[in-house]
Amino acid sequence: MKIFKIVALLLLGMALPATATPIILNVGDTYSYQFNDLPGTGTFYGYPASRQGWLFWSAKALSPGSVLQVKMFENSIDEDPLHSYIWSSDDNLGGGFTLREPQFKNVWQDLQGAFSMTVLAGSAAIETISISVLTPDFDGSEKGRTYGLRLSMVPEPASWILFLIIATAFLMHRWLNEVNFKQGSNAPKGMLNGIASD
Repeated sequence: MKIFKIVALLLLGMALPATATPIILNVGDTYSYQFNDLPGTGTFYGYPASRQGWLFWSAKALSPGSVLQVKMFENSIDEDPLHSYIWSSDDNLGGGFTLREPQFKNVWQDLQGAFSMTVLAGSAAIETISISVLTPDFDGSEKGRTYGLRLSMVPEPASWILFLIIATAFLMHRWLNEVNFKQGSNAPKGMLNGIASD
């Protein structure tokens, strides 16, 4: 019984999500990400349905006066940035921006692109990052398709581990029942389940 409890606790610990581990950036550190495709997320209805690219993130300043610079690139960080912005805060460095036409005619319309985050002063903890793209249908309607990706710094529990926990619990339950049955059938005559009989 004790072994069963230990095995169950170990498997459950493996299945639970790990503690949040944000990306920590100190002065001069850069986090960059390049994507070559984005999954579809739905259909957009509204006016105007223009070409757009969004980048949003949540981040915390880890020291007073922290400064975070964020850049968006059309294809890779080796190019000149489409847009660059600087956030400064003693607490919250989260933010975001949208690039749209006519200034940015084809921003991420091929569903590929890149961005970078650099700490210019202090330090920051990047928690989540969301990338979104709106591509109009241009069929005379005010409709477009949306694509996106959310980068989370917290891993999800593996489904196979959850299945393993259930299977192990079932097998251990059967094994314990068989052991208890055999012990009961081998008990001395006149003693069954701890009750004496004449």
